Amino acid sequence: MANPASTQRFADRVADYRRYRPRYPYAWARNMLEELRWPAPDWARKRLVDVGCGTGFSAAPFLGLGLHVQGLEPNDAMRLAAAEDLHKHLKGGRLRLSAGTAEHTALPDRCADVVLAGQAFHWFDRDAFAGECRRILDGPGPVLLCWNDRDTTGDAFHREYEALILRHATDYTQINHQNLDAPVFDAFFGEGRWRLHELDNFQELDREGLWGRLISSSYVPSADSPQARPMRAELDALFDRHAQQGRIHMRYRLRTWWGFLND
Repeated sequence: MANPASTQRFADRVADYRRYRPRYPYAWARNMLEELRWPAPDWARKRLVDVGCGTGFSAAPFLGLGLHVQGLEPNDAMRLAAAEDLHKHLKGGRLRLSAGTAEHTALPDRCADVVLAGQAFHWFDRDAFAGECRRILDGPGPVLLCWNDRDTTGDAFHREYEALILRHATDYTQINHQNLDAPVFDAFFGEGRWRLHELDNFQELDREGLWGRLISSSYVPSADSPQARPMRAELDALFDRHAQQGRIHMRYRLRTWWGFLND
């Protein structure tokens, strides 16, 4: 990846990441396959390479719809979590996992019909990743770049949660994927050669769930650090102000930039 340290950023947060990050809905995966104009009877023959697959959240709905998935994840702990959570697909032969990266997949030529990067593209060396996509795609296959974008402005809770992160974060403003904009996707796909698909997503979190969601992020202090105590106190106060019947409704916009790479 662009910075080798990025492959290990979540090594000490896998349990919280696995438990408290938002999932990817089946409706999203189905929508993307329909946007690609792939008829449902063909899905079981399609091969998806999920680059930076993490704990397998982005792969899961495509596996459920019948695709064959090759997951690439350089972080050993994240890859092990994916193997545990998706073991039935591993056992059934529809999922394979390996330790490749976006820039060096170690996969054979023309082994994919579609490439996916979920919550990961902002860590990549984009030119090297584009080169690997061209090599492993079997013809002019599509590339899907997706993120669950957390609401940061919609209401008082979401604004205050964002402000809390900004007070306590280490490098949030530098690595925030929401810094990516149209020129980035023009440079990757070619000017105007991409489309944007959007879908509402959400989580319902109790007090411990909100804490787990916060510390699953690599840009805030870890739970065992000295800085965690004041951060937890602020988060508890935020929860007390905004929780409804002991739950917080956290909103996301699941955005997927997709297109076909220029030759």
